[in-house]
Amino acid sequence: MPYKEKALQQEKTKERVKRYRERQKALHSGSVTAESVTKEVALQGRDVTQIRPIILALADPVKREKLRRICASLEKHNVLDKEIYYGCGKDPTLMSEVAELLTAFD
Repeated sequence: MPYKEKALQQEKTKERVKRYRERQKALHSGSVTAESVTKEVALQGRDVTQIRPIILALADPVKREKLRRICASLEKHNVLDKEIYYGCGKDPTLMSEVAELLTAFD
């Protein structure tokens, strides 16, 4: 493996570890609540009542981590931008929007 590729791979690994540690810190600090998610959604100009199920999912640390893994898998397979929804019925949310909300809380 050439030196540049190895250095690039090491840098990506460092960034990934840094993001992981920050997520773990946020999970255990309790900084993400239904109220903080609601405020973030309102700041992005979205209707809070329209995406109520996702607010509840983002407020729960276990569900939020599951959503993070799902979004990572969708991105890995290059289908995150396709019309894939979280939820069903009246209030489905695009998974690309879910990914944006997840990154807002990292």
